Amino acid sequence: MTTVMALANRKGGVGKTTLACALATRLAETDRVLLVDLDSQANATESLGIAPRPMVSRWLEYGDDVTLAGLGNLDVMPGNEHTQYSNQVLTTRGKGLLRRKLDQLRGYDWIVLDCPPSLSMVARAAVHAADLVLCPTIPEYLSLAGVRQLVRLIEEEREDSGRPIRLMGIQPNRVDWRTNEHKAHLVNLVRAFGAWEHGGLVWPPLRQSIAVTMASGERAPIWEHLQGQILVEWENMVMRVRSYA
Repeated sequence: MTTVMALANRKGGVGKTTLACALATRLAETDRVLLVDLDSQANATESLGIAPRPMVSRWLEYGDDVTLAGLGNLDVMPGNEHTQYSNQVLTTRGKGLLRRKLDQLRGYDWIVLDCPPSLSMVARAAVHAADLVLCPTIPEYLSLAGVRQLVRLIEEEREDSGRPIRLMGIQPNRVDWRTNEHKAHLVNLVRAFGAWEHGGLVWPPLRQSIAVTMASGERAPIWEHLQGQILVEWENMVMRVRSYA
């Protein structure tokens, strides 16, 4: 059985693509995984060393057989700037098109959807298609508002799709424990949604790390750079995801 997981937040710069690539590559160590790059910036595609191509838009609009980039157990459906035209296709043919297309793909344990930083039709279709949603966020001003918008969107798409779309967690990312601002925003986030340790939605934070920045800049797997306590935090995040399969 395939589990479709969307990483979504209307706000950019929260590390969504880094998390999507990290999860996809780690899950692929034991499972068959497909990563679909739904962001027209194609950052997930390039982060994995793959040349951007209009595969997503052609797959949705014309039903073309796609040429997937294979990285061991991980397949990647690359995108490029043409992915933005998928908004028009989904508006015309309905957001359920993405789920129907995903259902035609066989042989995967996980399909990871890296969503654009917006509440566009592509992002809505991704949530509509998902079984699980992970919301990366950063502890900054207005971050709570963005999370609340995504929670409302999940509720709307759950009712519309008739499927039990589940927000499995809110993942605070790039947390700097030295700043009172970050600590205060984390407190507000936990007050609103509860801590994972106590049955809530807010997962243990991932701290800010130069290793993560270096990996993104070098377009290298993040796991080659992490070590120590930061590696433990990221490994625990993957274990939480696996527990929902």
